Amino acid sequence: MKDFSKDNIHIGIVGAGVMGRGIAQVCVASGLDVTLMDVEITIL
Repeated sequence: MKDFSKDNIHIGIVGAGVMGRGIAQVCVASGLDVTLMDVEITIL
């Protein structure tokens, strides 16, 4: 298996729900840089 912690990889995740947070947690635990964004749409 490739050791991604030695590469300069930045992961962007859109959606900070249960799945997005879980993906971010696994990536951070693997040593990757992560940006977690959430979009909220308000309908008037």
